Amino acid sequence: MNADGKKSPPRLTEDPGLKTGFRTVPLWLVFLFALVFCWGLVYANDHGGGFDSKVYQPYRDYAQLTGVQPPTNRCDELIREGAKVFSSNCESCHQATGMGSPVNHCPPLARSEWVDGHIGPNRTILLILYGGQGPISVLGRKYDPGSTVMPAFSQLTDREIAAVLSYVRNSWGNEADCVTPETVAEIHAKEKAVGWSGYRHAEELLEKSDKD
Repeated sequence: MNADGKKSPPRLTEDPGLKTGFRTVPLWLVFLFALVFCWGLVYANDHGGGFDSKVYQPYRDYAQLTGVQPPTNRCDELIREGAKVFSSNCESCHQATGMGSPVNHCPPLARSEWVDGHIGPNRTILLILYGGQGPISVLGRKYDPGSTVMPAFSQLTDREIAAVLSYVRNSWGNEADCVTPETVAEIHAKEKAVGWSGYRHAEELLEKSDKD
């Protein structure tokens, strides 16, 4: 009891048997963890083919191995061929990402209304066959390359044109039907019959039906 007449709270007595500090990990436990870790490495090396390049022979890596797998349908086959055509003829301007280049006024292909959705391929077939010139609006932005033109790729076969368009229409978030070589051949024949030549302008293309 203190001077005010109130009882003092009871004092906690320390247990002399309780001590603070650190204890070392038992040596047997260290060896157990090391043994499990080593076993995991050996198991991954024996069963994880990705660690051994020989699993892909005669190919270099997984990407190359995937590229030679048989396609499941005609569309997949065209898309695979189109990726190579795009890399050789289009990538330098439109970029591997399909985002184009504002510096040289090259419009993007990713999500472009010219290739995405349910739009037909007729206008883009003409662009590849005859090239493009003049301003064009894509995704709400106007691209005016001035004297720079999109070159004609008349050296490509109808199948190569169908392939590269199938690739573009199904890459970078685009979702559209594949283009058949027969469709390209039909458009090609019509243009030859009319006798048109020279670059195509966006206004002229928009006046044409995008599909039959």
